[in-house]
Amino acid sequence: MRPDKRPRGPRRPESTPPSGPPTPGLAQLNERATSLWRRGQAWFYADDLMRPVHAAELVRVVDAEGRPCGLAVTSPASKLALRACGPWDGEAIPDREAFFATRLAAAIERRAGMLGPRDGARLVHGEADDLPGLVVDRYGSVLVLQVTSQFV
Repeated sequence: MRPDKRPRGPRRPESTPPSGPPTPGLAQLNERATSLWRRGQAWFYADDLMRPVHAAELVRVVDAEGRPCGLAVTSPASKLALRACGPWDGEAIPDREAFFATRLAAAIERRAGMLGPRDGARLVHGEADDLPGLVVDRYGSVLVLQVTSQFV
């Protein structure tokens, strides 16, 4: 290594790129990513998936053996192809409105007792509220949204 070059952080292990046609509404993790999901990892790259994603959508996630993991949003245009959204009851994928209504209500409810009418606060904090790519701040009577996901 040249003296003017600093070593970078740990490198991601080489893996096989996703193969096969995309499956709408479903994302399957490879074995390595399954282990990361089970330990709470929230973001996954395209090579962590068994098949490529085809659109920004809400999907059911299954592990390498096909067992259900939860929900996630996909993004074919981002290096982060999959962002975890936590568990969801039932087998069906919720429609967009039901998903956001449920998650937003839960996030605001968690902070409701701490806010006065003039307080500034973060009402939604992305992955911490199972809403990856969305941050909502309140400054008195003004709401400010930050969106960093195609799905949102």
